[in-house]
Amino acid sequence: MPALDLSIHEVRDMFETNVFGVMAVTQSFAPLIINAQGKIVMIGSLAAVMPYAFGASYGASKAAIHAYCNTLRVEMKAFGVEVINVVTGGVRTQLARVERELPADSYYSPIRDFFAKRVQYSQKNSIPPEVYAKNVVAQLTRRHSSSWIWEGYFAWRAWALDTFFPRWIFDSFMMKQFGIAKLKGLWAEKRKQA
Repeated sequence: MPALDLSIHEVRDMFETNVFGVMAVTQSFAPLIINAQGKIVMIGSLAAVMPYAFGASYGASKAAIHAYCNTLRVEMKAFGVEVINVVTGGVRTQLARVERELPADSYYSPIRDFFAKRVQYSQKNSIPPEVYAKNVVAQLTRRHSSSWIWEGYFAWRAWALDTFFPRWIFDSFMMKQFGIAKLKGLWAEKRKQA
């Protein structure tokens, strides 16, 4: 959903699950994990790294996990516990199973077709969950895992873009891919006529 059209109630529910739930489980199991000198693995998302159009709330919840994971990783080193963030790209799940409609008065109504395309985009461009799981487990079971694992469709390309290129590359790609560039043109034309 566009950031301007979010239901704050739904966003709070998402944060309850994606952020506060993770924190609560981590605190509950910390004594066992510390005793075993184990690993804590959190599932992050490319949506926290790149400006995934119409996904601001989900991206924000995953960005919170990335930040939490980074700090927890440092704090848990004292106890010999590894903390790993899996930055997940496209995986064929039922995440986009809910049909979403733009509100009638949305600023994004002129690009409604792009919004509908975006809702299904992550499922169309994804890898099977069993491939994702196999690849993640293979990386986690190495003697020394990376603190960030990038896995799923587009993950390595996103890593390269995020690491070596300026932000405007992501912005430009998302604007073209999901109709924001078209909307920008429509608004510019509308302002000229006003």
